[in-house]
Amino acid sequence: MTDYSKKRFLVVDDQAQARDALRTVAQQLGAFAVEFASNYQDAIFRIRNNMPDIILCDYVLGDGRSGQQLLEELRRFNLLPDETIFMMVTGEQSYEQVVSAVELIPDDYIIKPFSPDKLLLRLERIVAKKLFFAAYYKEKRKQEYANALAILEAARDSEAGRPYRFEILRQRAEVYLACGDVKSAETAYRSILENYEFPWARAGVARSLQKQNRLQEAREEIDRVVASTPHFFDAGDLKASICMAQGEHAEAQQILDDIAKKTPRNYLRKRLLAEAATLNGDTATALAAMADVIANDTMPGAI
Repeated sequence: MTDYSKKRFLVVDDQAQARDALRTVAQQLGAFAVEFASNYQDAIFRIRNNMPDIILCDYVLGDGRSGQQLLEELRRFNLLPDETIFMMVTGEQSYEQVVSAVELIPDDYIIKPFSPDKLLLRLERIVAKKLFFAAYYKEKRKQEYANALAILEAARDSEAGRPYRFEILRQRAEVYLACGDVKSAETAYRSILENYEFPWARAGVARSLQKQNRLQEAREEIDRVVASTPHFFDAGDLKASICMAQGEHAEAQQILDDIAKKTPRNYLRKRLLAEAATLNGDTATALAAMADVIANDTMPGAI
């Protein structure tokens, strides 16, 4: 079993009582170093200045942003190493629908209330997975994509890789995108869809097609995702981006405006809205969106 006394925990929750409860659970696993973050900005500060080994993050952060948004922005700004465990803690049974759709997912999620034994079981499972992918993470971090792909190919064919089959396929497709081999990325995502209709995989097909400038095909794919999973807001962002590339600026602005009203503190989306509004000739909306970004976005390097 993992020695959790040597692991640094970060508990992210806006409720003091919930933070104390999570600290108690972590301490029952043997943890000594348990830090708190009470909101999104506090979490960013602590993660940047003292990277934890394990993050237990509540889904509802209480400041207009969610734990899912924190995770996504940490990943997009490369602030979260693959080796760090990010576990979502939620009282929302519906979170299963969210995590099955989105592209950027936590290592696992756990529904409150839960026992120390249940948390231990989940953490041990994640630790085993991190160890399995350790060599791949190292090559990906160095941008040695050929080596990373070779490791994934070997992992896919191994007995030990069987529990991680879809994760291996997902990572393989993402590496192809990262290294610019968009045709292979499209093929990889389509191979996933042959087995299961993951919304993130179809969005991956759309993104691959967009990068090949096959815009109408990309639009058809992403329309299917948006229609089937309306809570997958990143799919809406991608649709808006494709609309802009097609010259349909008014539709792009409408899509982003609708989603931005539901996610008012997603400033990556606000910048995309400003771009769409500018292309659509709506200067007032563009200025308002960027003013909000400049005044309130706390993500390092965001502006």
